[in-house]
Amino acid sequence: MAKDDVNKVVGRYIASGRAEKDANRKEHYFRMALELQPKNVHALNNMALLLQHQRKFREAVDLYE
Repeated sequence: MAKDDVNKVVGRYIASGRAEKDANRKEHYFRMALELQPKNVHALNNMALLLQHQRKFREAVDLYE
């Protein structure tokens, strides 16, 4: 897949995760984005925020770092 295509797919996963109300589905979308781009700052930040809200603070800190 071309880099631009990957960026678009990752952007859609992140947008879907943000729009989702169910925490498990949010996590799924953010993990899919991170699977394609493990260092994507937006996906990492959103995943860390989700973990923080789930009181999984150590995991959230790891992603923030």
